[in-house]
Amino acid sequence: MEVLEPVWDEQPAARSRTGWRVGALVVLGLLAIAATGVLPGLAMGGPSVRDTLVVYVAAPPGSDFDALTADAALHEADLAIGWIEAQTGRRFRRGPGFAEIVRVPVGPDSWVGDPDRAYLRIHEAITARVGPEVFPLVLADITTDHDGAVRRTCGIGGPDGVVLLLGNCAGDDLRRSAVWPSTASWTIAHELVHGLGAARDCAPHSTGDGHVTDDPWDILTADRPASAIGRVVTLDADRDDYFEHGMPGCPDIADSPLWAD
Repeated sequence: MEVLEPVWDEQPAARSRTGWRVGALVVLGLLAIAATGVLPGLAMGGPSVRDTLVVYVAAPPGSDFDALTADAALHEADLAIGWIEAQTGRRFRRGPGFAEIVRVPVGPDSWVGDPDRAYLRIHEAITARVGPEVFPLVLADITTDHDGAVRRTCGIGGPDGVVLLLGNCAGDDLRRSAVWPSTASWTIAHELVHGLGAARDCAPHSTGDGHVTDDPWDILTADRPASAIGRVVTLDADRDDYFEHGMPGCPDIADSPLWAD
């Protein structure tokens, strides 16, 4: 197995956190860690240069996150990606390749208390070797804890990539038979829309932390419903906050480099 060591010279742009097959997957080991503070809420920097979406599945040694579970995770990711493409009428630029579980050889205590550190460690290890054009969407079988706090960070998404800490996502059971909008696919779609650049503070219904308030079934609502099955989920209701909104000077996810067309 090739061992990839994280690179810590640069910090990815700040990203948003929420309560939770597409490309080439690589096998990697993560051996070192650097202390980081808790990152702030969504504070989008300049536009990302990453233009190729790749999905990874990560799990530590000894995890029961087997091939069948990994396949279910990839299926949930496909649901989320397909829904976004259908809503926008656009297609993601997807990296070619195959599906494989990424093993993360570290003890569980390494992740306790700091989901941001977990994000940085996984994200940096992958992007250090796959090239600056890859936008990673990582489904990680990792549990972190805010020093015993009840609420756990489930997903972190921003202009440089998305990491879902699946062990933190209560109720987000991965199912190969899942249909949109399952709880897991909702969360993946939510974080991926953050990764595309939504929602900025200039949006009229912005909460100031990357979410919007005008529709409880908008994919970027801050509080994901317990179940959305049977509901019509929207991507930017009324097209006035983050997709094709037409507001001069306010970034639009339609301009993301991740779109192939």
